Amino acid sequence: MKPRKTYGERGFLPAAFTLIELLVVITIIAILAALLLPALAAAKQKARQIKCLNNLKQLSLATLLYMDDNSQMIQHPTAQIISPLDTNADWMGTLAPYYSMNVTTVYSSANGIGSQTLICPVAPCTNNIPASGDTAGTYISAWDWSAASGHAYRDIVGSYGFNIWLYANSGTTNGLVDNGQDQSFVFYNQGALEFPSLTPAFVDCDWENLMPLEADIPPGTLTHPGYTGTASTSQMQRCCIARHGTGFPAKAPNSYFFGPNSTIPGSINLAGMDGHAEMVKLESLWAYYWHLSWKPGAPP
Repeated sequence: MKPRKTYGERGFLPAAFTLIELLVVITIIAILAALLLPALAAAKQKARQIKCLNNLKQLSLATLLYMDDNSQMIQHPTAQIISPLDTNADWMGTLAPYYSMNVTTVYSSANGIGSQTLICPVAPCTNNIPASGDTAGTYISAWDWSAASGHAYRDIVGSYGFNIWLYANSGTTNGLVDNGQDQSFVFYNQGALEFPSLTPAFVDCDWENLMPLEADIPPGTLTHPGYTGTASTSQMQRCCIARHGTGFPAKAPNSYFFGPNSTIPGSINLAGMDGHAEMVKLESLWAYYWHLSWKPGAPP
């Protein structure tokens, strides 16, 4: 079959697009791509947030299963860790049988990351494993609980923190990091959980634990300045990280002055002691019951 002919200034020629028509088509494609790509990126970010929520829900349910099996609140381990089979690696090891196939999968070595349940997709591990020492995370990177610091048999990396006030042996004289704190803040048993859905168990965090106090002021920055072995001035700073709810965490403000009437940007995911998980705005964190004597309110 012969090609269709069209009549032009020079007679019959094969059909073809003009330069203007090509430019119009290219422009339309560029406009559609510009409209579509942000939507795809937002959908990918939403998927990461949902995966994070699922991780936190598993950790919260693991805590409830531990309490049912042992008829007690979770206990802070105090024994020395001497093998990868030990469950003394803080809450990560104690709860390992409930959220991981076995305890050994919690530990990391030779850049092999342990349990993915401990990792928020928005904040993966960026360190070389094993690390030379403890490394705090950020809103887009995981923390490293280093074996070099004498914590665990091997490094453990993660993106979430546990509410220390839920350790039944917190505030006692057994050498815990929170030794000397007011014992009236500790949830010693399940009966003390008057509002389990409003009592945070696990949150997006730049360290593996946090011990919030009502007087904690919002941080001057949205990232932990670095773990030094002592509690920061504001323990709430450890979870005041714009990891979710801002579109793209890497573009979220990570330096911000919080005045009395200012709004804290961003959100984190939080799992309560009833097994549920949700995304919470940073400025709403003070409305939860972090310890037994907490009086919910706005940030100081």
